[in-house]
Amino acid sequence: MPEVIVTSVIPHSQQAVWDAWADFGNIDIFHPAVKSSRIIGGPPNGRTAARRCDFYDGSSIEEQITVFNPPSSIGWALTAPPGPIKKGDALVQLEAQTPTQTRVTFTLTFTMKLGPVGWLLGVLVVKGAMKKALTQLLKGLDDHLTTGKRVGDKGVLETI
Repeated sequence: MPEVIVTSVIPHSQQAVWDAWADFGNIDIFHPAVKSSRIIGGPPNGRTAARRCDFYDGSSIEEQITVFNPPSSIGWALTAPPGPIKKGDALVQLEAQTPTQTRVTFTLTFTMKLGPVGWLLGVLVVKGAMKKALTQLLKGLDDHLTTGKRVGDKGVLETI
């Protein structure tokens, strides 16, 4: 199963970073590829919350929280992933470096459809694309926390 790990130190408190991730239905505020998101089942946050994200490229994904340990980790299963991805799991871990800096480690594991061909596609293409997307996601989180504005596919968009 391919794995992608992206780490960034964000110049914001662990609580501020946690609050953004824990607002599960509103990831579109800081995820530059997500046009809209909403809760589709369970509570608005916490274990078993489920969301749907619609991307700017027209694809969508459904996810459900499986790990919820405030303020240090949140994880979710990709319950209806897009394209050739069969299933996956995401885990975000937060570690305070100083009172105003947080190390964010985002780990994504996934399996592909299409058997051996899918596995090869995952290792050669999807893994790199996911690493780039997750790096942009962490930058979007930093941009949002710094400006207080929504981040979209073209960067900071508007006041919330």
